[in-house]
Amino acid sequence: MRQGDFLEPRNISNLFSNETNKAIMTDEQINVAIAAACGWENLHRHPLNPNVWVGENAGMLEEVLDYCTDLNAMHEAEATLGKSLYRMEAQLKRMAGAICFHASARQRAEAFLRTVGKWEEVQP
Repeated sequence: MRQGDFLEPRNISNLFSNETNKAIMTDEQINVAIAAACGWENLHRHPLNPNVWVGENAGMLEEVLDYCTDLNAMHEAEATLGKSLYRMEAQLKRMAGAICFHASARQRAEAFLRTVGKWEEVQP
């Protein structure tokens, strides 16, 4: 994918070829995947700063949130789950133990993507 190209939500995995760390998604991959799962559209790298992802959220062009480090951003994402929030909580309990409310933003992000079926693990 070239800089400035737009991302179709179903093609997120094609964007990233992380040959050195195939077993786990990067923070960048997680942030883009969560944004797509939350309904962001036209996700792409910022034309002036390729380290930043932007997309249309509710019709406005915005920088993609850092779901991996920001609990407030994860709270917004979790709010989109509706009744599936209970499945995410079960995921968190498996990952973080019985006290899932102490889970980090990164753990919550992984649980979110596992809940919506967008977590990707490639066997090395």
